[in-house]
This record gives sequence, structure tokens and C-alpha cells, in this order.
Amino acid sequence: MSLNKSQALFLGVITYAVYQLKHIGFPVEVFPCDDGNWKHDTVFIYNTNRKRMISKREINATLQYLYDEGYIQDRRTKYEIVDSSGHDKQ
Repeated sequence: MSLNKSQALFLGVITYAVYQLKHIGFPVEVFPCDDGNWKHDTVFIYNTNRKRMISKREINATLQYLYDEGYIQDRRTKYEIVDSSGHDKQ
């Protein structure tokens, strides 16, 4: 599920995932930036459902959960949906 270091480097100063969790059935990784600026943080949501794409409502619910639980500093944190229908479900 984790991105390797070279995959994460394209994002800039991000070098490792600090938080890995599952929300509403989707694996999620949060990559906070070392500089503490939320605008540099990135959330990866892995779409493991082969039958449909994750909805905007589910994305918003996931970002709200991450914000409420303190994983991200702002609900406007950038995110990427990663198609990983072949991903091992944990």
C-alpha cells in the first residue's frame, strides 16, 4: 500500500507516510510535509473497489474524518485518488 521513496519524491519534500489507516473501506495514507505547512501535505485515498469509483461524498467524508481526528490541519489539504483495484485488502 505504501508509496516508495522515489514515488513520494515527485511531491517535493515529502519522503514518508506518517499515517496509514482505513476509512469507510478505503485505505488512506497521509503525508504531512516536514515544514508544517498544511498546503504542502498530501492525502492518498486508494480506490480498491473494482465496481465503482469513490464518490465525492466519500472523499469529503474521509477528509472531514482526517480533520476531525487531527491527521490533517485543513480540509482543503490536497488529495489524490489512486486506482488500486488490484490492491491487497487488509
